[in-house]
Amino acid sequence: QPFQISTLPSDSPHSTNIGPQLLPPTLNMTSSVSVSACLTCMLLACAAIGSTVHASVGAPVSSVGSKFAFQVPSSLNGIGSSLLERGHIMKAVSAANPALKLRNAPRMAVSDGGGRKEVEKELIKNFLTQRAVQTHLTTLNRVGDVINFEYLERFGEHEGLSQVHGYGALKMSWREYLSELQIQPEVVVEKKKKTYRGGSANNPYLQDNYVTYEERVEPRDLAMTLLDWRADLSKEWLADLELIPQENAEAWRHHLAMVQNASDPDLQNQYSLLQLDDSSTPMRSANYDLLNKFCTHIAADKVLSELAKKTSEERSAVWLRDFMSEQGIGNTKAQWGMGASFLRNMLNEPPKVISEDGDMKLIDPLDLAARVMAERQVISELWIDAMEEVQDDHLDLHRKFMENCFVGFGINLEIGEA
Repeated sequence: QPFQISTLPSDSPHSTNIGPQLLPPTLNMTSSVSVSACLTCMLLACAAIGSTVHASVGAPVSSVGSKFAFQVPSSLNGIGSSLLERGHIMKAVSAANPALKLRNAPRMAVSDGGGRKEVEKELIKNFLTQRAVQTHLTTLNRVGDVINFEYLERFGEHEGLSQVHGYGALKMSWREYLSELQIQPEVVVEKKKKTYRGGSANNPYLQDNYVTYEERVEPRDLAMTLLDWRADLSKEWLADLELIPQENAEAWRHHLAMVQNASDPDLQNQYSLLQLDDSSTPMRSANYDLLNKFCTHIAADKVLSELAKKTSEERSAVWLRDFMSEQGIGNTKAQWGMGASFLRNMLNEPPKVISEDGDMKLIDPLDLAARVMAERQVISELWIDAMEEVQDDHLDLHRKFMENCFVGFGINLEIGEA
């Protein structure tokens, strides 16, 4: 099917529907790749002559001051309509505020090079501890251990933590949290329980009987339990993080199927990459959902930071920042499936042209999505390395705890001194 290109008279009002004039030679579109490539070439060609470009599905589009407009006929059998999201308009958007300061904006990972890797490792280790605490809180709640549940949730001012589906909820580093919990004193709580008093339940002369008992909270035992949970979760996450590249591949497969066929006949044959079994921890599905979203959040933030450093790509940075805000990917409290939906929605975004003072820039969401996916894989591999360090982290935590105990008794552990 040909792309029909129409020339609009400069004096025609924007509401006038001018019939398209076919300009030879016509462009035959045989694949989604050629459609996308030709759309891009036409956009850049129009940008080169200073034109404002508008495109839509199924109807001519015009605007005041436009010199050219092109349309994709609805007879493209779904290819064009899928590419442009069925009625979405690819239009020249005038940037409202060109002086946006993105370069110094705060990020989830704030440093570069090796320092950045260490920051990102700390992020996942903090999250691992958060989920270990939440998993134990869930277990305590299920068995009705109110005393330990309330103590653990209140420790470090983490009230309501058991109900949080998100990341970044731990108010201190993982090492500080566990080290502080280890040295807390035992807590003894005296409780009363009403017992059977005998006789008739309505007898006003019988006094209620109570039994008094004590319940103890051992913070050090809680800390050791959390270390066990961290070890179990780290083993699961080693396997689950390896699914991120497969998630990327599936997102591309589904997108290409929709572009080429306007449907995905293989979708019903797909199965969840995450397979649960009897050995899975209680919150494994929720953990994987958050890992997926957390990884996507940091990846998008890294791509945004890289774009903002280059003057030639600042318009793409502005678009990506607005898209992240619109999708809510920067919110640490996530809805289920947000990581996957963010990528899916970005892949479905049509190309855009940003116009500012006669200078036109092409925004390619497919390219940005590819960059985000590549960063997701890099981050997942880095986090796998972090999970392999968990056992060594625990040994180091125990060693420092023992050193502090000896120092507390006035024992110097340096060689040659007693």
